[in-house]
Amino acid sequence: MSCSDDDKESDQVDKSIVGTWQEDDMTDGIWRWTFKASGKGSCAVNNNGENYSFGYSFTYINGQLTVTGKEDGKTYTDHYTVTISEDGRRMTWKEQMNGYTITSTFTKR
Repeated sequence: MSCSDDDKESDQVDKSIVGTWQEDDMTDGIWRWTFKASGKGSCAVNNNGENYSFGYSFTYINGQLTVTGKEDGKTYTDHYTVTISEDGRRMTWKEQMNGYTITSTFTKR
């Protein structure tokens, strides 16, 4: 018999990403992403007073972040190339979308 524990550390997570990160460009609301060592996470969004949140699972290995979750009953998977600053306080991720590279920056909270 075995038991599952959401706080158990995952071997699929580089620990440098663990914590809560707030997106610096707040043109579409305030986004706070939380990454746990277990490979689970959540995002809290405040967009002009409308609050919502969602959960996801993720892997982060060698600068590659993969986020998997459900939206409107459908599973999605997003891929990002991530760079975390040497002091561990700033994160930049890049995503390819429709032939464009979208870059987002975050500060650790």
